Amino acid sequence: MQQDRHADNQPTHAESGKKGHCHPEAGCFRLVPIFSSLSEEEMQFLATGAQTRQFSKGEVVFQAGQDPGLLFVVARGLVKVTRISASGREQVVRLLGPGDFYGELSLFLPQALAATGVALQDARVCLLARSHVRELLHRSPEASLKMLSALALRIMELETLAEQLAVHPVENRVAALLLKLAAARGDVAAPVPQGTVVELPLTQEEIAKLLGTSQETLSRKLHSLEDAGLIRLQGRRCVRLLDVNRLADRAEGL
Repeated sequence: MQQDRHADNQPTHAESGKKGHCHPEAGCFRLVPIFSSLSEEEMQFLATGAQTRQFSKGEVVFQAGQDPGLLFVVARGLVKVTRISASGREQVVRLLGPGDFYGELSLFLPQALAATGVALQDARVCLLARSHVRELLHRSPEASLKMLSALALRIMELETLAEQLAVHPVENRVAALLLKLAAARGDVAAPVPQGTVVELPLTQEEIAKLLGTSQETLSRKLHSLEDAGLIRLQGRRCVRLLDVNRLADRAEGL
């Protein structure tokens, strides 16, 4: 029987009755900045309030306007985050690959989601309930302080990111996106193999808008990376990564 895809604030778990030292969902949350400083015991407690769900390509992972009270962490696959513009057009604002997350505000505020997430590939997503986070905060003042510090750091990181996007060369952003798309083929924190073929899940026009550039500039930068021996273009929708290490250096602006 197909699993209900609509999340609520009290996830159920097929494994909740089994004893064990480790919950597989904990691996997802270790990569989320607001939880990274928690102890192993606190992390395992969070994982007991989580579940993993599989989403097929094209399936809605979360919906704008909903207040699911959940944090969504992508463990495998790729999810596009979209908003509807004033003119009624869908705008891709973000791509979530392994280790990326969405909905952290809903863990602390009864705030409706501002965007919709749709799986661009078959995806595995970890979901953490707001009620479980609050229980941890009530139990442990130390955990509360850790998470407040992490949220403050998250705000600083977002401010830095906004500044970098304004000045970061387009070619670096293209390289970073190709690596994200390649990483989506594996689980969280899995290395990208040399020679990986990336299938572009969006049109070049959509990718250009996502990167804040024009379609012509995007095409030019892809050919520049190809001329440098970092990638090989295989038609309009496929790219082979020839030198992952140099591509990562380019993505970081080195």
